[in-house]
Amino acid sequence: MSAPNRPFTLVATLVAKGPKEADQVVSLVTAIAKRANADAEPGTKSYRLTREVDGGLKIVVLEEQALNL
Repeated sequence: MSAPNRPFTLVATLVAKGPKEADQVVSLVTAIAKRANADAEPGTKSYRLTREVDGGLKIVVLEEQALNL
């Protein structure tokens, strides 16, 4: 399978073992998002994350790529 030659969004769902681990994942992914959204990663249009309300364990990461690199 080859990479798409048009914009695409990568969705990753992460489930932490517990609240402490979820906080750590959010912290790490937030640092990655800052770098990606600062144009440090060519082709990345946006990098976002969301977490279940009330400190849930599920974290969803969305990375929107502008083009095939």
